[in-house]
Amino acid sequence: MQNHYETLNLPENASEAWIMRQYQKLVEVAEQDSALDETERSAMINRLTNAKIALTDVMSRQAHDDELAVWRGKRQRSGSLKGIALPGALATIVALVGGLWWQQIEKTRVLQAQIQLERAAEAKRVEEAAQEAKRRQDLLVAEAEARRVEEEERLRVAQEQRAAELKTEQYVPGKAFVPTLKTQAEIREERQQRYQENQRRMASEFEEGMRRAETERNSAAARAEIARQNRYLEQQRIEEDRAAARRARAAAEAERRERVK
Repeated sequence: MQNHYETLNLPENASEAWIMRQYQKLVEVAEQDSALDETERSAMINRLTNAKIALTDVMSRQAHDDELAVWRGKRQRSGSLKGIALPGALATIVALVGGLWWQQIEKTRVLQAQIQLERAAEAKRVEEAAQEAKRRQDLLVAEAEARRVEEEERLRVAQEQRAAELKTEQYVPGKAFVPTLKTQAEIREERQQRYQENQRRMASEFEEGMRRAETERNSAAARAEIARQNRYLEQQRIEEDRAAARRARAAAEAERRERVK
């Protein structure tokens, strides 16, 4: 049986990140090995790739570990324990049980990490949806406020126009009060200028509000990205610490086995 852990020169409790790093390192070594011809190099890379694929998929790795455990059990039952002293057999059994236990712990940790990543992604989607809903609400409020200001300005201009018309009316004997044409033209021009100025002012305020809202959204997105990267780096640090602890335990276990032998 092909042991994918032996192919990649890894312990059976290696994490997915460790497997990927080891795979890349071994592929680089194979590609730079001048002693191999193209056929041997291709075969070696294929073995490494198959081992990486089998160990980075949760279901495939579980099946491989189960098959490996069955294979080892058959070897032990076929007489591999003959001639081994009782302390050595006990050490082998303890190591096997400990290895299976650590495999189960590692699988549980991987599943928990996947669940945490899915929850974080879902929380991010909910946050983005809430931000989009708030942005749309802000736009509606801004549009309503702009319409209200425009209507108030229109009424104000109309009132000022009427007041100006009443002040500039002239009396013509035998006729009703009529406004002079020149004054009316000036009033219309002033009204038009005020209206245009008000439109420019409202457009400028609206654009400024949109710029502020865009700046706030960009800042929020940047803060969220920084927080996500910090969480990823912290997860990587935890993973490296766990790997170091596992290596230390494996070294201690190997040393203990040597003393037992």
